[in-house]
Amino acid sequence: MTAATLAKIATLRSGDIARRYQPSERVIKALQAAPTADGAVRALLDGDSPEATIELLAHALPKREALWWAATCVRERLPDPAPKGEVQMLDAAEEWVRKPTDEARRATYALATANGMDSPAGVVAAGVFFAGDSLAPAGQQAVPPPGHLVGVMVSNALRLSAVRREPEQARQWLARFVEIGVDIASGGSGRKREA
Repeated sequence: MTAATLAKIATLRSGDIARRYQPSERVIKALQAAPTADGAVRALLDGDSPEATIELLAHALPKREALWWAATCVRERLPDPAPKGEVQMLDAAEEWVRKPTDEARRATYALATANGMDSPAGVVAAGVFFAGDSLAPAGQQAVPPPGHLVGVMVSNALRLSAVRREPEQARQWLARFVEIGVDIASGGSGRKREA
């Protein structure tokens, strides 16, 4: 897969991304071989490793873009008919991406708490909460979330979504999710454009 410039991660140094979380061995090798996250993603793309590419993109993309990516992919894999609570959580997550207020973040988390975080959509909604400045209740002293949690939630939501239906096709779905992530990292929306 040849990707356009991955503008959203082009200036992110490999060493900086490696310090954000504990990368897998395959991602470490890609980061060691390339000076930027963009180059490491390209190396993983050339190596046909969708799992490792998802891991790296989930931690390299800015939080809002990473959560948009997760919501886009999870929505694509919802069962038919889609559970109402899951659709609500994805709608709320996408609304937070568009307008990232603390109120929207907390409302998304409330939906995740009410509907459960045991689905890919619930994991995305919880990830929105971890993208904020504080885990503490509103008006309390800030308790910053660990910086790697959004990446963990995004990569887990994608993995869960890939195996949710027809798990034997998980690798193909992971590859599709990589395509969407690369589009977003390149400045796209990750969504199909209508003709």
